[in-house]
Amino acid sequence: MDNNSKYTPEKIKRLLKAYPEDLLSQYVESRDILESKLPEEILTQWENIGLEIAQLSSRSWEPSLAYFSASVKVQQYLPSGQFLGCCKSSISLSKDSSKIAQYFLSSSPQTMVDFVQDILKIGSVELPNYIKEHGNQLTCLARCLNTHQ
Repeated sequence: MDNNSKYTPEKIKRLLKAYPEDLLSQYVESRDILESKLPEEILTQWENIGLEIAQLSSRSWEPSLAYFSASVKVQQYLPSGQFLGCCKSSISLSKDSSKIAQYFLSSSPQTMVDFVQDILKIGSVELPNYIKEHGNQLTCLARCLNTHQ
């Protein structure tokens, strides 16, 4: 799927039925919450990225589940554009290593809480650069692990 391919929520639900039921349940639960918090275009991209993650490999439903689960909490700390940037980083990381992506996404909510607390202690930090750099480091790690296996 590319950025021009956008599935409707109904189609996404049908496609997610091919995976363990927890994935569909988490998608529906998260979508219900994010629907009132995100612009429609961002919401559409968010849900399509989650589907794309699930479709990457036979075990990619696991980072997709973590993605849908973490999204509601992470979104609380980011404006829509930055949230979408995190979503796009998730697909990039998932392409490099679904296992690292799963761990990263599972820890994302607490990481955001810790980051915001650090900002309050030390002052302003550019959040998009921090997130991008963190994602770049994880992507580099995933590539290194893949080449040494």
